[in-house]
Amino acid sequence: MKKRANRGDAAKKKVKGQLLGTPVIAVMVILGIGAIVGLGYYLFFGIERVSEQNLLKNFEVSLDKKLEETARKGPSSIQEVSLSLPKGIDEVCFFEYNEKFDKFANIKLARAVETLKNTNSVLFQGDKFYTLKLASLDVGDKNPECVKTQKSKVSLRMESTGSKSMIKALDHKDSVVDCTSIYYSGDPNKRLDLVFLADGYGTTDKFAEEVNMYVNKVFKITEPFRSNIEKMNFYRIDEDNELGCSIGEYLICDEFLIQQLAVNCPNDYIFVLHDRNKIIDAAQPLRSSAIGNVAYINTADDAFVAIHEFGHIFAKLGDEYLDESFYTTFDVKSVPNCDDGRCRKWANIDGTGCFQGCTTSAYFRSTDNSIMRDFYKSKEFGPVNEKIIHSFIEVYG
Repeated sequence: MKKRANRGDAAKKKVKGQLLGTPVIAVMVILGIGAIVGLGYYLFFGIERVSEQNLLKNFEVSLDKKLEETARKGPSSIQEVSLSLPKGIDEVCFFEYNEKFDKFANIKLARAVETLKNTNSVLFQGDKFYTLKLASLDVGDKNPECVKTQKSKVSLRMESTGSKSMIKALDHKDSVVDCTSIYYSGDPNKRLDLVFLADGYGTTDKFAEEVNMYVNKVFKITEPFRSNIEKMNFYRIDEDNELGCSIGEYLICDEFLIQQLAVNCPNDYIFVLHDRNKIIDAAQPLRSSAIGNVAYINTADDAFVAIHEFGHIFAKLGDEYLDESFYTTFDVKSVPNCDDGRCRKWANIDGTGCFQGCTTSAYFRSTDNSIMRDFYKSKEFGPVNEKIIHSFIEVYG
C-alpha cells in the first residue's frame, strides 16, 4: 500500500516544486516568445536566405561573361552593365598585381594585399573580403580600379581592348542602365531571358533578396532548369513603378505598363513580384496568375508558385489539380500534360501512370503529384512535364 505524505511533507514538496518549476516555466516562456517572434518574422518577411557563396558565384560567372562578350565585340567597343551582389558588399576593386599596382591606393586593399597575388578582383564586405580571378579583365592605367556599390549592385563601364576588357567605375547617377543581371550566362539573343519587376516593395534590398531566392532556391535547383541553367539569363529592374496592379481573387496588372518597364532588360518572360504580408494573405488569400508572357506572383505564397506559373506560360502546361468552376471549356489536345483515360501521350515514358484529375475530373495526369498539381507538397515537375519543358528550352543557347 502506498504511504501517504503528511501535510508537512506535502507542503515541503509543493515549495520545492515551485522553486524548481519557476526557472523551467521561465525558460519555456522565453522559448515560446522566441518561437512567436520567429514565426512573426517569417510571416511578415518570409525571405529564404540564399548563401553568399551562391550569390558570389553568380556575380563571378556574370561578370566574366560580360567581360568576354565586350572583348569579342572588338577594340573600343563599350558596354555599361549593372550586376547583382550579396547584401553588404560595399566596394569592389579590380587590379593587376604587378609593379604598377598601387596597393596603398585603398586602405582595405592594403590590409588584404598578401592574399591577392593570384587574383585580380576583391569584394569587400565590412571586415571580410572575397577574391576572384577573372579571365578577361584588363584594368588599364588605373591600377587598382575600386568601385563603390549601391543597393546590392555594382555599375561598371567596360571597354574592349581586343582580347580583354577594361573596367571603369560608372556612377549610378550617370548610368543609363536600369537592368541588373542576377545570373548572366551569355548572349540574350540566344538565351532564355527572364526579368523580375517589383510591385509594392518598400525597399530595393528586400526585392533583391527575394529575386535571389526565386533564382537560386527555385529555378537553379529544379529540373529541367537546373541542367539547362547555362541557357538562361535572369535580371531584375529595381524601379518600383506603378504597374496598375489590382487585388481581387487574382493578382493582375496593367500589361502596357509592365511591358513599358520590362523593355529596359532583355526579356522573353516577365515576373511581377507583388510584396504581400503573409498574415494579411492568410486572412485574404490572393492567387498568383499567368497570362501571355507575364507571371503575376504573390510573394506570400510558397516560392514554387513562380515556377508553377512559369510552367503555364513557357511550356503550355495545364493545372493538374481540379478547377472545374474556372475551366468551363477545356481542350485537352492543346494541353500536353493532360490526356484522356488511355494516357497515350506518355505511354512510353518511364515513371508515369494514369491518375484521374487534370484540370477537370474528365482528364488524367501522369503522376500522383507534381509542381503543376500541388507545389506545397511536391518540388518536382515529374518525368512528363520535365520532358515537355526540356523540348521548349533546348532551342536556346
